[in-house]
Amino acid sequence: MCTLFSSLTAGFLAKNRDKNEPTEEEVLEDDNVIAVRTKGGNYYGLGLNKFGCGFVSAAVNSPAWTQLAETGKIEAARETYRLENFGLTSPTKFVSTLLATEKTITPLVDAFLSGLEKFVGYNILLMDQERAVWLETRGGETHLVELSEEQVVTNHFASIPFGPKNYEDYPSSFSRSALASTELCVGGTDKLFSLLLPGGTVGDQIWRYGNFFTVSSSILDLKNRRLHYCGQSESEYRTFQFS
Repeated sequence: MCTLFSSLTAGFLAKNRDKNEPTEEEVLEDDNVIAVRTKGGNYYGLGLNKFGCGFVSAAVNSPAWTQLAETGKIEAARETYRLENFGLTSPTKFVSTLLATEKTITPLVDAFLSGLEKFVGYNILLMDQERAVWLETRGGETHLVELSEEQVVTNHFASIPFGPKNYEDYPSSFSRSALASTELCVGGTDKLFSLLLPGGTVGDQIWRYGNFFTVSSSILDLKNRRLHYCGQSESEYRTFQFS
């Protein structure tokens, strides 16, 4: 349901957030955190803190849930999600509660790897001023990849045996991953701002329409402590920065 991008060299994390239900967002700003969340929600979908630590996240769900959501069967999708994730913790809520105070991502990474929490399926990209990682997490299992080059992540796992396994299970996730990897990892961050927005052959494949649709595009500039945000009804990014 989302497309994520990481570049440690540039200090960028990016996320195009996709939903299967109408979603209004808000950008939160205080002295410690700049973050994006569903309006009135109790956790962030992405964010950065004043120390230059940030995260973006993308859910990984079962093929059964994905098929229901893609065909517009919202109530059935909700019930399937409830049954599949009963007793599991939201990893984005977990990160959101700790984001304001962490000077590096290491304590967050260690917390995931400890296995003390059992999480809903997610891909999470974490970055600070010196380190970037990709975490796959589901149940009590977390897989860690240290990132030194550009990385695109969507809505399937590479290592944990849960969720879509191949193109047929979730065509959009695999096609977005391939397309964005080619365009962003080859073209570099100079193309990032234009590629994530709608318009053109590439943009209209990454910015989604239909029963799954993109509600926003966000780019975290961790070196300069900035959030660039473009909502569904906007045509260019607005910038939020710590004062």
